[in-house]
Amino acid sequence: MPCVQGSERGSVNVLVYDSAGEGDHAILYHSLHYHNVSVRVGSLASRQGQPYRGYQDRTPWLHRELSNTDASQVVMHVDARDTLCLCNRDELRSKYTALAQGRNTVVVAAEPFLWPDEGSAHAAYRGKSLLSAYGTISNSSAASATSKMTYINTGLLAARPRALMHFFECVRRIFPQFPDACPREIAPRTGAIVTSYSEHARYNFTKNWWHGPLQMKGWWGWDQACFHMYHMEQVSGRLPGWCPSLVLDTQAELMLSMGKQARQLQWHNEKLRVQYKPTGAWPCFMHAGGPYKHLLSKLKRWWTRNAQSEHQRLQTRLLKAKVECIMKSKSDATGC
Repeated sequence: MPCVQGSERGSVNVLVYDSAGEGDHAILYHSLHYHNVSVRVGSLASRQGQPYRGYQDRTPWLHRELSNTDASQVVMHVDARDTLCLCNRDELRSKYTALAQGRNTVVVAAEPFLWPDEGSAHAAYRGKSLLSAYGTISNSSAASATSKMTYINTGLLAARPRALMHFFECVRRIFPQFPDACPREIAPRTGAIVTSYSEHARYNFTKNWWHGPLQMKGWWGWDQACFHMYHMEQVSGRLPGWCPSLVLDTQAELMLSMGKQARQLQWHNEKLRVQYKPTGAWPCFMHAGGPYKHLLSKLKRWWTRNAQSEHQRLQTRLLKAKVECIMKSKSDATGC
């Protein structure tokens, strides 16, 4: 496994669940180390060698790690296999602070499409399709004028340790089957869970609209439904008062989910940064999740090539400064 770095009090600590170890996706760890960002990597010992199950595995591991984390820190949980870091810890903390709006909040990434079941009538919240319910929120938000990042993507969770623990506790309180199942439909009057996603349930997934819906069994990403429904309960004022609020990073300040956004990126090689043109943001994490993992190869090539160039430029500047210092010391007898 990648090494674990220590964390200073009040700093940013990235938590990564990774049961596979360092492999082709090691670009995340390389980029975190490059920017001197503390990272803690681990997994459940009982799940070693087992198929990865999303938040079924992540949640108990995160709860254990969060309970052993200094309360003054900011923790950021990101996906291990499809993420690249482009910021140092000072910028990460600064952007988190601007987004968080208080200590009892959890910042979550956003994306331009609803998953699971984009466009499906089966995902419903209190009498409305989930897509329509989200649309109501988006239309009332000024953020929708510049960004299409409307829907939750769980590739990033950023919070104070206590707030993130309380968030998972609240999710379990209102959706008792979490993390083993997440609601697909919530009844209009009672708020009862009518149907759920799980690794055992079958449900329709609209992969290609011209071919019609495909019936899938327990496919990846259904656990994101718990976050969607939590957000709906939040905006409708139904969450218990102690539950943290979700804040969506709709401007892609902390994380850009690259799905359907490849043409909206401005690549700055010398800065080793990518700008998201619709909002002008410089995301700290690039996330090539889900069916867009093929973009990770481009990210890796671009970052590796330009990180090496930046390192060479830095070494050249340091060497030049050293030579100038030596030449100056010869003339005035000072040391370098």
